[in-house]
Amino acid sequence: MSLSTYYRAQAQKCLSLSRTCSDRMQATQLAFMANRYFERAEELEQDVRLERASVSSHDEAQRPKH
Repeated sequence: MSLSTYYRAQAQKCLSLSRTCSDRMQATQLAFMANRYFERAEELEQDVRLERASVSSHDEAQRPKH
């Protein structure tokens, strides 16, 4: 399991709990935590995309030209 997948799973758990929570303050905190988990997952996924693009362009530059 990738770290971004873990963060997304945690976010889903927080959202689910926030929807069933009877305490408004706790529900708000859980929703906030869910948003932070989603944001962190997106950051990690963006880093992976940038890294892949960087590796791809580096590989392209290393290929011999015919």
